Amino acid sequence: MKKLIQKTGALLLLLCSLLPLQRVVAQVITIGTGTFSSTLYNPVSVGGMAIFNPATAPKNVHIQVVYSAASINAAGITAPGMIDSIAWDVATVPSRPLINYTIKGKLHNTDSISAFSGNNLTQLFNQASFMPVAGWTWMHFQTPLYWNGVDNIVFDICSDTVTAPISGTVRLSNPTTGPNTWVAATALTPLCGVYTGANGGIRLRPNIKMSFRPVTCSGVPATMTITPAGPLQGCDGNYKLLQLGSVPPGAYSVQWQKSVNNGPWGNISPGGNSVAYNAQIVAGQSVKYRAVISCPTTSASVTSNEVTVNPAPDPVFAVLPYTQDFESWMDRCLTSDAPDSSWLNVNADGPFSWRREDQGATAGWIYDVNPLYYNPVSSTGSHSARIQSSKGPGTGSLLLHVNCTGTGNKELRFDYMSKTGSNNNLQILSSSNNGTTYDSLATFGSMGVNAQWQSYVVQIPSTSANTIIQFKSISSGSQSGDFDMGIDNVHVYPACDGKPVAGTVDSGSACPGAGVTLSLSGSSLVAGLNWRWQQTTDGIAWTDVAGGNVEHPTTPLNAPTWFRCILTCTNSGQSDTTAPQLFALKSFFNCYCNSGSTVASPGLNIGNVKVFAPAATTPMVDNGNPLPATNNLQAKKHYTDYTHVAPADMYRDSTYKLLLTFFTSNGTNVFPQMGKTYTKVWIDFDHNGTFDAAEQVMGHTKEASVYVDSATFVIPATAAAGITGMRIVTNDVYDTTLIQPCGPYSYGETEDYLVHLWNMPCNGSAAAGTITASDSLACPGYPFTLTHTGYDSTSGQTTRTWQQSANGTTWTDITGADNVNVLAQLFTAKQWYRVKTVCNATASNSYSDSVLVNLSNACYCVSYADGGFAGKADSSDIGGFSFASMSFPLTGGHLNNPDAVRKYTSRTYLAPVQLWADSTYNFTIDHTLLRNDHADAKITLFIDYNGNGTYDIPAERVYSTISTATTWHKTGQITIPSGVITGQSVGMRLIVNNDTSANAPSDEACGIYTSGETEDYWLRFDKFVSIGDIAHSLGAIHIFPNPTTGITSVRYDGKGVRQATLKVTNITGQVLETLVLPVLEQGQVIKLNLDGYAKGIYFITLGADGRSVTGKIAIH
Repeated sequence: MKKLIQKTGALLLLLCSLLPLQRVVAQVITIGTGTFSSTLYNPVSVGGMAIFNPATAPKNVHIQVVYSAASINAAGITAPGMIDSIAWDVATVPSRPLINYTIKGKLHNTDSISAFSGNNLTQLFNQASFMPVAGWTWMHFQTPLYWNGVDNIVFDICSDTVTAPISGTVRLSNPTTGPNTWVAATALTPLCGVYTGANGGIRLRPNIKMSFRPVTCSGVPATMTITPAGPLQGCDGNYKLLQLGSVPPGAYSVQWQKSVNNGPWGNISPGGNSVAYNAQIVAGQSVKYRAVISCPTTSASVTSNEVTVNPAPDPVFAVLPYTQDFESWMDRCLTSDAPDSSWLNVNADGPFSWRREDQGATAGWIYDVNPLYYNPVSSTGSHSARIQSSKGPGTGSLLLHVNCTGTGNKELRFDYMSKTGSNNNLQILSSSNNGTTYDSLATFGSMGVNAQWQSYVVQIPSTSANTIIQFKSISSGSQSGDFDMGIDNVHVYPACDGKPVAGTVDSGSACPGAGVTLSLSGSSLVAGLNWRWQQTTDGIAWTDVAGGNVEHPTTPLNAPTWFRCILTCTNSGQSDTTAPQLFALKSFFNCYCNSGSTVASPGLNIGNVKVFAPAATTPMVDNGNPLPATNNLQAKKHYTDYTHVAPADMYRDSTYKLLLTFFTSNGTNVFPQMGKTYTKVWIDFDHNGTFDAAEQVMGHTKEASVYVDSATFVIPATAAAGITGMRIVTNDVYDTTLIQPCGPYSYGETEDYLVHLWNMPCNGSAAAGTITASDSLACPGYPFTLTHTGYDSTSGQTTRTWQQSANGTTWTDITGADNVNVLAQLFTAKQWYRVKTVCNATASNSYSDSVLVNLSNACYCVSYADGGFAGKADSSDIGGFSFASMSFPLTGGHLNNPDAVRKYTSRTYLAPVQLWADSTYNFTIDHTLLRNDHADAKITLFIDYNGNGTYDIPAERVYSTISTATTWHKTGQITIPSGVITGQSVGMRLIVNNDTSANAPSDEACGIYTSGETEDYWLRFDKFVSIGDIAHSLGAIHIFPNPTTGITSVRYDGKGVRQATLKVTNITGQVLETLVLPVLEQGQVIKLNLDGYAKGIYFITLGADGRSVTGKIAIH
C-alpha cells in the first residue's frame, strides 16, 4: 500500500460534454513498431490475458500498460490534449468475442509501475462483446482521457474470463528502457473488476495508436480545492496523497508549492505539475501545501486552499500497569497501523506490517486478508494483532513504549498464537535507552496449523522511563493460507510493593476427576508475586494444591471443593488471602465421554433432528438446517453440543419418533455425493452417566443418495425420572463396529442433546403436602428453615413453588424456590409461608397448609454461628448450663457429641428466672464439641441489668473465660448489682465461640461468627423490702414480658383480696383501660392486650381496700 501511495500519480478525467464547442482536428500518433506477438501479456486474448488457463484456473486477469510522456513527445505530441481513442495492432484474431471488454486509464507521475496499480482508475471504454479485427483495431472512448503533457499514461485492460482455449494476439514492442508492464490477477473470480493478487512485471508493451485532440484555456480558472483538507499526520518517510478537484477543460497549468515550518512558499520541482501530489513526511518538518492553477493564454491564476502535513508525534511512554487488547487501532503513520499512541509499527504497510487481524487491507495485504485458518481470532475480546508470517521470508516489529521507572523487574504478559509451520518465531526484546540498543529476552516458535492461544510471561529488567518492548516476527518461509502469527491481551506490570490485593477466585466447575484451572480477578496488577493455592472439602482443614505455586494451576476436582489463594509480594513479604470459592461438580448429563470425527473434512453431517410425541405433528425437538443437502460448506463439524437447548419432555412407557436429515460438503466430483452411513442413538435411561448398550434406541443403515432416516423408540417404564442425555452418532463409513457412543472415529458427526424423562403426568390437582418451620418466633437477621413433606412425588409434570404472604391472604412466589424440599430463609418480618403445587398437564393448582413465623418479643442484636463459608465449620456448642434455679444439664459428653451443631438456641419462651438484687448466684457451663479433638473456645456471659434492650460493654459483660481441654467445665458466681431495673424481664446471653482472639461477637454480644453457639434467656429482678413495707403493701405484681409488643401478663404475688381493680394509664395519668376483678388470688395472672397502643412508657396499677401497687411497662 505504501508503495502504491508513494508511486501513484494523479489523473484528470474529463467528459467529452465538458469540451468547448469548437471544431478541432485530432492528431494520431503511433508508439511501438515491434512484430513479436504472444497470447501472454496482451490485451486481446480470449480466456485470460496471462499465464492462467481458464479450463483449469478460471481467473480474471488485468493487464496494465504504461506509456511514458517521453514516448508521446517523441511521437509528436508535446502539449496537453484529450485522448479520445486508441487502437491495438492485432496480429491474430481471438476465437471468440471478448466479454465485458473494459479499458480504464489514469495519469502516472513516476517512470514505471513497480507493483500493480489499481487505485484512481477511471473507466474509458466498455463493450459487452468486443471482437477485434486483424490489423489496427480502434476503441473509441466513451469518456476521453485528459493528458497534461507531463505525466505518463497507464491503461488497464480487462475482460471476463470464459472457458475457452487461449487465443488472440497483438504485436508487441520490447524497449530496453522505460516503464514496465504489470500484470495482476484475481484469486478466484472470473469476472472483471476485482483487484487481488499480482503476477509479473515486464517491459513488453502492445503497439498502440492514440488519437489526441488539442485543448486551450481562456479567462480565469475557478478556485480549486485540495483534498483531504487536513491537517494530515504520518511518520517520517511516509507519503500523503494530495488531490485537486476538477480542473476546467483547457490548457491550464498546475504548480504545487510548499512552505516548511511556516517559511516562504516555493515551487515544487520536479513532480509539482500534476493535479495530485505525493507529499513526503519528514521528521521535524510541518509543511503546508497549496496549488496554483493558471491559464498561460491570459496569465490569470487562482490559488487553492492550504493543507498542512505534520510528522506524527513521538510515541507516548505508557504508565504502568498497562493493558492492550487490540480491539481498536488508530492512524499513526498510515491507516489503522497502531493500537494506541504508545505503539510504533516498524513496517507501516505490507504483509510484514502488524494489523488488527481483520484490517490487513489497510496495510496493502493482498492474499488471505480475511481470517479463515487464523482462528480463534482472539484470546480475549473480539480482535488481536496479526502479522502475515505465512508470507515470508520477512520480519516485522511492533514497538511498545512504556515507563518502567521504579525498582524491581517489570513483567510482560501476553497471549501468543502461531499457526505457521516450523519456519517462524516471535522474539521479545527490550531497550532501556529509547531504542538505541536492544536485549533479547525470549523467543517463541511456531505452534502448527492447529495452534491455539497460549499465555506467556516475560520479565522486563528495566527501570528506565524510556523503555521499549519489541515484538519481532521472524519468518524464513511461506505457506498457502492465513496460517499466521498473532498476539493478544498484552499487559505490562510494575514491581509489587507493600501488601498486594488478592482479589477473588473465579468460579468454576468440572466433571468428577476432570481438571479445573484456577484464576483470580481483581488482584493487584503487579510483578513479583507468589501464589499459594489451597483447597478444602469441609471448610475446616486447608491443604496446599499440588503444583499450586503458579498463577493458574490446574487440579482435579473429585468432590465439591473450596479454593482460596494466598498472594504474597516477594519484595515486601506481605500477603493477602482471597475469600473461599466453591467449585461444584457438574451434573452427570454434562459429563459424558468424548465422541467426534477426526478427519479434517468429515464429509457428512447431521443436518436436522426432529423428535415427535405420539400422534403429534409439531416436533418437540427441531434443531439444525440440512440445506443445501450437497456441496454445503457447513458440513464440516465433528461434534456439536446442543445441551444448551431446552430439554424435550418425554414420558416413561411412551413411544416417540426420531427423524434425521443429513447434508454433505461433497460436490459433483464425488460419487455418490451422499454416501452410505450408519447411525446410532442412545438415551441414558438410568442416569449413570454412560450410554449403555441396552440404552441404544436406534441403529440404522442409510443407503447412498438417501438424505433422511427415521426410527421409533419407547421410553422404558423403569427409566429414571429427570433430565438426562441423548447422543446421536453417524459415521460416513458404513461399518457398525465403528459406531460406539465414546471415542474418536474418522468420518461423520456426533451431536448431544438433553431430554427430560417424566413419570406419567398428573391428572387434576396433585397432593400439596404440609410444611413445618424450625421456629415459629424469630428475630430480624436470624436464619430459619421451612420443610415441605407429604406432597405428590410420583406424578409427572408437577411444579412446586414456595410462596409468602405478609397478611395470610395475598401471596407472592419466592424467587428461586421451585421444587425444593427445604427452604432456608432469613427473618425480616412476620410472614406466612405455603407451597403451591401446579399440575402442568391440567393447569390445576393445589396448596399446602400455611405456617406463620412471627416476630419474637425478646429480640436483642443478632448473634449466632453460621458454620463459615462452607456451613460445615460449626463444631462447638453449649452442652450444659445452670444458673440460679434454672438447669440444663450436660448430655452426650465433651467430645464426639452429635448435638454440638446448634447455631443458636432461644429459651425466652420459658418464664423469666427470678433473681434478687444484691444476691449472689452460682452457675455452671459445659463446652461440647462434635469431633474427637478439643478446640479451645471463648465463653462469654452478658446480662442486660438496666433493661435498655442492649448489652452495654463492659458493664454488662459479666463473665469471660477460655475453655481448654482440661477446663471445659466452668463454674462461677455472679452477684446481682443493687441498681438493677426491677419489675420487668431482661435478657441474658451466653456465647461459646471457637475464635479465642479479641472479636466483637464474643466481646460485645453481637455479630455472626463461625463455630460455637449463642443461647438467650429471660431474667427478672426484684428487691427485698422492710417489715414495715410488707405490712402496708398490697402485694407485689410482676409484669412480663417487659418490654412488650402486644400481649403482656400481670402476676399478683400478694394475699388474696376481693373487689380489686386494674388500670392502665399513660405518663400523663390518663386512664386508658380499667378491669374489675371480683376476686384476686395469690399467684393469679391477668393477661392484657396492648397491641393497639402507641410505643412508649405506660403504668399498670392494681388497687384494693384503699391500697395500690404500680408497675411500669414499655411498649416497643
